[in-house]
Amino acid sequence: MIHKAARDMALGRYGEDGWRQILAGSGLSDEHFISARQYPDEMTEHLLGAIGARAGLDREALLEAFGRHWIKYAGSSAYSSILDRTGGDLVTFLGNLDRMHASIKTVVDRAQLPFFNVEKADETEIEIAYRSSREGLEPFVIGLLKGLLERFGEEGEIAWRREGEASLFRIARA
Repeated sequence: MIHKAARDMALGRYGEDGWRQILAGSGLSDEHFISARQYPDEMTEHLLGAIGARAGLDREALLEAFGRHWIKYAGSSAYSSILDRTGGDLVTFLGNLDRMHASIKTVVDRAQLPFFNVEKADETEIEIAYRSSREGLEPFVIGLLKGLLERFGEEGEIAWRREGEASLFRIARA
């Protein structure tokens, strides 16, 4: 799904010719965009690196932009019903992320999915603990959170810090 969302983002920005150039620059082919199949992280990094190079974005900026796009892509794709069932408001959705990931894991059993836990939620802020076996994806999570704010018609500022083995994200609600 990540590869398909990256493809969708690139096609939307650069069209079919731009996508073919990105694909060639990443060393991938169309066979690397099959749903419910897991690909090595290095392959995904090459793909995102090629899109970032084309967009003139560093890794952090690209990951954040991709996180935002991923929410829009998932919400308008065959995966929209999964998002709809995950929650009808921001706090419920965030609280159900691990449940959603567990259902995805039944289809892609070797997937290395992150863990999210809502630590605090009130009218002014939401704090989420994020744990992943992958390092350096906090900018992607920021993009996801920004995309979710948009999805649920909310506004807020997002900050994060490392605390032990978790990254703690704070959404200051506007």
